[in-house]
Order: sequence, then structure tokens, then C-alpha cells
Amino acid sequence: MKKSLWIPLSIMICFFFPLFAFSQPTPTPRALSFGTSSVGSAFYIVSVGMGEIISKKTVISIAVEAVGGSDANARALSKKKVDLAMLNSMSVAAAYLGEGPFAKEGKTDLRIIAQGQQSLRNIVIGTGSRMDGFLMQ
Repeated sequence: MKKSLWIPLSIMICFFFPLFAFSQPTPTPRALSFGTSSVGSAFYIVSVGMGEIISKKTVISIAVEAVGGSDANARALSKKKVDLAMLNSMSVAAAYLGEGPFAKEGKTDLRIIAQGQQSLRNIVIGTGSRMDGFLMQ
């Protein structure tokens, strides 16, 4: 390598190495709220089971909260009252597009992170959620 390249290369290494070598990863959320249907419903029971598995198998503690139906869960996500929620596909689409029962509120920016069984239930998060960076790692 030419002698003239050593100085700029050395400066770049000295400047950029500390930025990447000592940077901290995005902190993983330790506790999340999971919005679901009313207590005793089939989807509440499924959500509690999912929350227990996640809490036992990861460092994340899940608190399942009975918010109401899918539309109520989408609104709770939008208002950042819950971190993730179980919604049916119709509510996901209507909230995302700002149509039907969400026409007044407008579009809700959601992301499906897990698609459920044939009844088309999905686990979703709102953008800007504490989970947003965690899922992209």
C-alpha cells in the first residue's frame, strides 16, 4: 500500500472503530403489555398461554390485558396503551387503511408479527412501539 494511504486509513480506523466497538445494542424491553379479548373468551385464554410461554422462555415478561374486541385492541395500540395485541384480520385491515370503524380516526400504522390459525387472528404492534427495534435485530 502506498505510504500516502496509511495516514487517512489510520485516521478512519481510529475514528470509526470506537463508534462500532463500544456501541450499546438497543435495549430489549423487559415487560410488555398484550391486549386481547374479554376475560374468559377463547382468545383471552390463547393470549394468556402465549404470554406464559414467552415469559418462561425469554427475558420478556408479558402482562395480558383484557381490552375488548379486535377494534378496541387496535385503538389501544394506536394510543400506546398496549405494546402488542391480538386482532382479527378484518380489524387489522380496517385500522391500517383507516376504513370502516376507523374512518374517523384515520390510518393506524400496524405491523403483523405473527399470523394465527384459520380464524385469521394476528399479533400486531404499532410503529414506534418499544418492540419495534427488538424485532428488527
